[in-house]
Amino acid sequence: MMLFASPLDRDTAPEIVSEPPIRVTSPIQQLQRGEIAYVTGRVRLPSTVVGNVNGAMVFDSISGVAGAIRWRKQTNGWVQFDLLREARADGPFYLTFLLSGFGRLQVADLEVVVYPPMAAGPTLTGFTVP
Repeated sequence: MMLFASPLDRDTAPEIVSEPPIRVTSPIQQLQRGEIAYVTGRVRLPSTVVGNVNGAMVFDSISGVAGAIRWRKQTNGWVQFDLLREARADGPFYLTFLLSGFGRLQVADLEVVVYPPMAAGPTLTGFTVP
């Protein structure tokens, strides 16, 4: 997948891009409380995104923009990323890829694997730490 944004006229392009020119959202996958979503993929930013300091980012519906992975400068080839999220409640899970300025973001080998909730294990109780 490739996200690309460019001004219509380079001579009159704004120095600051206030609204992201392109955003792509994945299909929704329903998660049950306690399930773990593991997301992996690779990104490539052939040049630094201009017009917005946020660059390019990927975030999910559980952590939102606060939990985003951001790439602000040109990458040295393909870079792998990983996200691990636990569903705190039943509900939708999806990813958003966002290009906040002018540039190009390439995404490859995107995979989402959902794991069942972990069984409750032994708990540590009745001890003190010196």
